[in-house]
Amino acid sequence: VSQILVVLLTALVLRDVRAVLVLVLLMGGSSIWWFASLRLVGIYLSLFLLFPLVFIICIGTDYALHLFYRARSERIGKARTLPAGCSARIWSTTGRAITAAAITDAGVFLIYSTMELVSGALVLRAMAIAVMVVYFCTLILVPALGWRESPLDERR
Repeated sequence: VSQILVVLLTALVLRDVRAVLVLVLLMGGSSIWWFASLRLVGIYLSLFLLFPLVFIICIGTDYALHLFYRARSERIGKARTLPAGCSARIWSTTGRAITAAAITDAGVFLIYSTMELVSGALVLRAMAIAVMVVYFCTLILVPALGWRESPLDERR
């Protein structure tokens, strides 16, 4: 239900089909990679560990929307592509903020995962992994599918 609401609100606010598709791929891809990464670190799924999926949806949407809004502000007029060299500006501003947020969030969850309650520690470790998986999926999917940079100036 939450994924449907996120998709509808994104479509309503951004009015961009590409942004909605990237968010759907980001949420689905992050969830799949999160399940795989949990298995690699020896955490087995239970109903208790499904809570971080909501967190994946929320934080993944947050990271992606920040990048989309920054890319939208970099466009000139109604151009469909970004001006040449624009990706570097996006990553030097918004990318730094997203990186700092991901490292801080994952670090806080890892610090709190040292508590004595075993099931709570597992959920917090799983959430730290979820934050980093969403961060890396955002780094890969949003620039690849979310915006295009024109190789030349759009002066014709």
